[in-house]
Amino acid sequence: MVSDRARAVSDSKPQLVLDKPLAQAKRITDVRIAALGLAFEPNIDDPRESPARQIVNQLSDDLPEATIMAVEPNIDQLPSDLTARENATLTELNEAVKEADIVPLVVHNEFARIDRSLLAQKIVHDTRGVWN
Repeated sequence: MVSDRARAVSDSKPQLVLDKPLAQAKRITDVRIAALGLAFEPNIDDPRESPARQIVNQLSDDLPEATIMAVEPNIDQLPSDLTARENATLTELNEAVKEADIVPLVVHNEFARIDRSLLAQKIVHDTRGVWN
């Protein structure tokens, strides 16, 4: 059984991931964010109960004027909670990264293979440690 403290720490992680991109995004007019990954864990197609999905929803809530490009190579359509959002779309990886100002890598080590030149001049938040 998970302790209350462990659950609280786990539940706080999405907000920690959001803090920097949100602060930076609020300083950019017409900000475009490429959120890489929606699944519950790396390299699967299941976004249920996913902290990454929670992060994309929160970005959409906190930045209603932003363009949120969700990138998830393992699904064909956004989950219903995201399709209802006017500022969030499921976008192909290279297109999203080329257009983005901010690129948070939330899930999937497979994004390590991205052409690093696409990340030049971007604000990158690598929560997985794949680009270090």
